[in-house]
Formats: sequence, C-alpha cells, structure tokens
Amino acid sequence: MRDPIAIITAALAVIGMFTACLAFVFTMRGALNQLQAELKDIKNEVKNVGNLMIVQGRHDERITMLQATQVAQGRRLDDTTRRLNVFVDAQALDIPEESPEN
Repeated sequence: MRDPIAIITAALAVIGMFTACLAFVFTMRGALNQLQAELKDIKNEVKNVGNLMIVQGRHDERITMLQATQVAQGRRLDDTTRRLNVFVDAQALDIPEESPEN
C-alpha cells in the first residue's frame, strides 16, 4: 500500500509545478504583449521621424533655391553697380556719350 501522505505530497508537487508553468506562460504572454505595444510605438515614432526628415529635406531645397536666387541677384546688382560707376566716371571726365547717327 501506498502512503496517503506521499500521494498527497506528490499531488501537491504536481499541482505546484503546473501552477508555476501556468504562471510562467501568462507572464511571458504579458511580456510579449507589452513588447508588441512598445514595438508598435517605436514603428510609429520611426514613421514620424521619416516624415520630419522629408519635410526638412523640402525646406533645405527651398533654402538652397533662395540662396541661388540671392546669388544671382547679387551678381546682377554687382554688374549694375559696375555699369553705374563707369557711367559716373564718364560724366566726371566729361566724355561725350556716343550718340547714334541719324
């Protein structure tokens, strides 16, 4: 005959192991669900950063275009200033302007 205390002890040990396994499974499930939520948040943040980089790239293109326009306007202004200086110097020397012949 088997000892009833040994049977009860073995049964409790099995129930304890089953409970520990069950707790482990639910703990892992909760950790995986939390990890999934965090990965979803990271994915959204990466998407937002990508959108910000696109907007920043477009802004940089606009700044580059404005700088190119500013350089072109500066060159035109320099050219106009040179022409004006030549005209003022000619007036100061009383050099008659060339007039078209009729």
